[in-house]
Amino acid sequence: MGALGRAVAGLAIGYLRSTQLVPMLVAWAFLLLALGLMSLVNFQDTGFTLVEQWVVIWDRYRWLPRLEGAVTPTESGGLALDDEGFRRVVVSGWARLSFLLFLLSLAGQALFGARLRMPLRRKLLWVLPPAALVWLAFAGNYLFGSAPFHGGAWTWFIGFTLACVLVMAVSAYSLTVAHILGRVREALRAPAGEDDGPEPLVPGGSMPSGGAVS
Repeated sequence: MGALGRAVAGLAIGYLRSTQLVPMLVAWAFLLLALGLMSLVNFQDTGFTLVEQWVVIWDRYRWLPRLEGAVTPTESGGLALDDEGFRRVVVSGWARLSFLLFLLSLAGQALFGARLRMPLRRKLLWVLPPAALVWLAFAGNYLFGSAPFHGGAWTWFIGFTLACVLVMAVSAYSLTVAHILGRVREALRAPAGEDDGPEPLVPGGSMPSGGAVS
C-alpha cells in the first residue's frame, strides 16, 4: 500500500475510532444526567439556576442535537415518540459527535504532535476514579439530600452500584475497541518491518507511558 493509501486508511480508522468512543461518552452523560436530576431535587435552589443557564446555552447553539421530529404532541396533551424520527436523531447525533471527536484528535495531533502509546490496562484503570466519585455523589444525595427516598437503603445503593458498573462496562468496550483500531492503524501506516513510532493523540487514548504497550 502506498503512502497516500496508508494516510487515507489512517484517517478512516481514526474516524471509526471516534464512533466507538461515542457510546462511552453517552453512557457517562446519562449517568451524570441522573446524578444531576437527583441533585436538582435535593438541592433545588442551586439546581434550578443551573438548569436555566443550560437551557439558554442549548437554545443558543443550534448545532446541538434536537428532538424535533422525534416527538410529537398527542391529543391528550402528552408526547408520542416517533421511532423513525428518534432513529434519525440518534444517528445524526452519533455522527456529529464522532466527527467532533475526530476533529479534536486531528487538532491535538497538529498542536502537540505524536505521543507515546498508553497500555490498555492503564486506560481501563482510569475509569475507576470517576466512577467511584459518581457513586459517592449518589450516596451523598441519599444521605444528605432533602428529598425523601422510597424503598430501602440497600435497594438504592445497589442501584447506584449497578449504574456505575454498567457505565464502566461500556467504557471498557469503547476503550478496548478504540485501542485495537489504533493498533490496526499503526500497522497500516508503518511499512513492513518498520515501527511507526508513537501513537498520535486521539480521544480516549494516548499518554506518555515509556513506550511500552501490552
